[in-house]
Amino acid sequence: MLSRQALQNEALTGEAASEDE
Repeated sequence: MLSRQALQNEALTGEAASEDE
């Protein structure tokens, strides 16, 4: 289970991550 910080980080960088991923 991912930590809240990890989930928040993904939510914030989700847009940028989706592009890189």
